Amino acid sequence: MSMHRLFRVAFALALPVTAARGQWITVYQNDFETAPGPELSSTSGPLGLFAHYVDCSGAYCTTYLGLASGRLFANDDITLSLSGLPLHTAIRGSVDLLLFGSWEGNDAPGPDLLTFGSPGVSTTTTSFATVPGTTQSFPNKYPTLHPANTGAVEVNTLGTHFGSPLSAVYHLSVTAPDTRTNPSGFVLGSGLEDWTNEAYTIDNLHVEVLVTPEPATALLILPASALLWLAARRRRGNG
Repeated sequence: MSMHRLFRVAFALALPVTAARGQWITVYQNDFETAPGPELSSTSGPLGLFAHYVDCSGAYCTTYLGLASGRLFANDDITLSLSGLPLHTAIRGSVDLLLFGSWEGNDAPGPDLLTFGSPGVSTTTTSFATVPGTTQSFPNKYPTLHPANTGAVEVNTLGTHFGSPLSAVYHLSVTAPDTRTNPSGFVLGSGLEDWTNEAYTIDNLHVEVLVTPEPATALLILPASALLWLAARRRRGNG
């Protein structure tokens, strides 16, 4: 077999492995334009949709995730549970966080906290503020201090929430090593007042995993490596 053909064969055998590695694939996405499925839950009760306020003026004047009783979330949790994911080495999630009302962050009568986590993997607690002159911890962990609305992509665009024009939108994203086929993640509010004064919800939830090759495909790299080694040895011998 000529050197040129040897390299072509080795390259062809390695292609399935190369294509399978480093590929992010979407395993879940939801813009909450239709009712949520059983993969989403809350210990506060069944979930449903919440319509935007009539004076909403930003890019998020759509429907949001809410409780079926007709309210948004305060000291409540939202949990996403996935199952049957393909073999993978990492997971990446993104979501839009929407805050309504007078969040004071680290200031009295707070702290107004949200905890994000995945059971058995990691948990992060931070605070948010929408009231001018108050402080929050985001984008760092609580109790770091930053001005209200730090990192927000929209401020005061979600409409009037029980008389309050205050609101904020954040785009959150996290990537972490992960091999679980049945992962779950949650957000939990704590220290908040009644939802009519301080509320939150999520929109545009998106989850991806970094796939790994199937075992049979991964074995293809062995003959490919052997051919490349043989080609290099023959080249040295001919030299």
